[in-house]
Amino acid sequence: MTCSGLISNCSSTPSSEREEAEQYLIHRLEKLRQEKVYGVRQVRTWREAATRFLIEFKDQPSIALSALHIGQLDPYIGDLPITHIDDGTLVSFIKDRQAPSKTATGKIKPGVSNRTVNIALQRVVQILNLCHRKWRDAEKRPWLESVPMIRMLDEKVSSRKPYPL
Repeated sequence: MTCSGLISNCSSTPSSEREEAEQYLIHRLEKLRQEKVYGVRQVRTWREAATRFLIEFKDQPSIALSALHIGQLDPYIGDLPITHIDDGTLVSFIKDRQAPSKTATGKIKPGVSNRTVNIALQRVVQILNLCHRKWRDAEKRPWLESVPMIRMLDEKVSSRKPYPL
């Protein structure tokens, strides 16, 4: 099977029934036509953007840390379109990371510091900036029209007190 120039991604129909397959083809062609003629943007998800980030920056020294934070964010925003990511969608991630949790031995482990949460939020901002400034679709339009303002947590509140050595 070869791909024609009209359809940018090769795909198969989710059905083996001819009628359903034809309906899928009509739907797919209409979606491509809307993108081409009317300038309708393709909906990109956070997971798609995060995956592209990890692939493009795989040689970065801190990529393992980025992958860890992105993996922690995925259950919260992985399926969301990048246009829907803002402070409101990140609230549950922040609360869950700061909440105390039990370890396997039954001990209570305190939540992470504001600095640790901010590192993950900085990865979100970095990826959204790439979606807005660098990554383009087939029509040379940015993946994201504008980047939302993501508020960082106050790190002074949860930082350790200085002590003499």
